[in-house]
Amino acid sequence: MPLTKVYLNYTSRALILLMIVSLVICLTLKFFNQQNKEDLIEDFTRLNTTNSLLHELRMSASQQTTFAKLYALTGNKRWYTLFEQTVANRNGTAALPAGTSLTYWEKVLNPEFELIKLENTASNDSFPIIDKMKKIGVRDYELTQLSLALQTANELAATERRTLKRLTENSNASSYVMTQLLGVEYLSNSSKIMTMIGLASRSLNERANAELEEKISNGMLIYSVQLLSLGLFISSIIFFFVLQWRLYIHPLKNMQNTVINHVSDNNFNFVLDEKTKGEMGEFNKALNHVLRNVAG
Repeated sequence: MPLTKVYLNYTSRALILLMIVSLVICLTLKFFNQQNKEDLIEDFTRLNTTNSLLHELRMSASQQTTFAKLYALTGNKRWYTLFEQTVANRNGTAALPAGTSLTYWEKVLNPEFELIKLENTASNDSFPIIDKMKKIGVRDYELTQLSLALQTANELAATERRTLKRLTENSNASSYVMTQLLGVEYLSNSSKIMTMIGLASRSLNERANAELEEKISNGMLIYSVQLLSLGLFISSIIFFFVLQWRLYIHPLKNMQNTVINHVSDNNFNFVLDEKTKGEMGEFNKALNHVLRNVAG
């Protein structure tokens, strides 16, 4: 189909519009892609924080029983002090000094490592770890499992405290104490704590990973569309300049060379190509009319 003036004008306008629209889409998607990246970083940070809190809770429950058994075996008050520190730190009535790493609870297993005096803190209605989980956005099911785990851990601590008190009153009761700390009910309660923490951890991680996968998938989709819009923008620029070259730049250059070559020889008896598409064809037709009048 011949390229009429109207058709060419519409084509140029369409290419300009395509450039503008694709550029706007590309910039908009860039904003959403950046926002999605920030959300991913925030979600990863939240997941890492949550898993750190879960690890801290597991470690607290495990060390509670470890220190109780060490005191029952050795009668060394160091282990009873650590037992009480572990429970107090978990319940929020005491805290490690600022800057103290959680590896403290591993280092104290070395009898030569000097104990740190915990800082007294105000006791809240709920457990500090539960408050932190709520702020992170942990759901009710997971909070329920963690609350039950903490409640069971404190009930177990009360049992251990009563049992260890008997050892304090009677140094020959170590066999009885160890029997209690290795009993079926005691071990069952210890297992329940880890099971409830595990249920909360699995639920939380499965949900968090599903959300992360969805956001990663959305990010890849946004990036793909962004690349497509960028490709359209570049393509429309290329097609626009090719069209301008065919319609104006190249015909104008040919006309310039033709006019200069003939007029420099005082020859006005020549004809410009009137079949040139678009407005240049009409311009050449008008210029031919002028040249015919000049040539006489």
